[in-house]
Amino acid sequence: MKSNGFVGVALISMAVLVAFTGFAMADRLPNATPENQVFSVTSAVEAIGTYAGSQSLQWTLNGPMWAGLHTGILSPDEVRATTAYSESTETNGGYASETKSFAMDTRNKATDLFNVETSKTFTYATDANTGSVAQTSEMIAIDLMGNSTRTSDVIACPFGPSISEYYPAFCNVVYAKSMSQGVTSAAMSSTAQTRTVAATADVGSALNYNFDVKPDASAGVGYAMGTFGTEFGVSIKEARGNVTTPSQTVVYTDKATVAGMVAKFNKQYAYKGFFG
Repeated sequence: MKSNGFVGVALISMAVLVAFTGFAMADRLPNATPENQVFSVTSAVEAIGTYAGSQSLQWTLNGPMWAGLHTGILSPDEVRATTAYSESTETNGGYASETKSFAMDTRNKATDLFNVETSKTFTYATDANTGSVAQTSEMIAIDLMGNSTRTSDVIACPFGPSISEYYPAFCNVVYAKSMSQGVTSAAMSSTAQTRTVAATADVGSALNYNFDVKPDASAGVGYAMGTFGTEFGVSIKEARGNVTTPSQTVVYTDKATVAGMVAKFNKQYAYKGFFG
């Protein structure tokens, strides 16, 4: 934090990488259904006046092939993955410029490829005559769970089964989100990626989320104005072998909020869970 006279300018930049590996800590993903869906949405808005836009996704998939979605405890050998995403932008006047894209692909993915990918940029300037403001919110989450199963049934690599006879039970939740309120001037951007579907357990899960706030270059000032925040959380429960009692639990959270004159606010979150 820098202070000069009556002006305080905040600068925050942070990257968080969480990786869980090993045969006692891993995410086993369901494989794709026979019929798959691929779709994308892109939009661009530039306006003076009120604006409201939003998106949301709720997607659940389970396996193996004989298993169907149901309530209650997981069936033997069952694995289930849920992806949730939402974002919204609202203004009550002023200048707004927004471009965003959303892409979903339910097919099996290899390492470094993703089932859901999003990007968004938003620039805002208040109407000085009305004191208009903008607010935004965004959230991405994955909820992964599975019962124990024989490693030889889900691992394609010939060296995998010798590591552990059983791929252990697990219940893991990861989320990231951001928000802004009372914004009068700012240039914001974000990206999100998740992987929750794979042909075999050799490929693990992933969630990446980046959020950035900087001054609007056209405003002629060296800071954004408003309140900005992020949150990231990981909840891990992992068993060993062919038992359903957790051998390890992990709970981690990261929260940050900055308000006022903001020269820089950047958060980068990354999660990977895989067998190895």
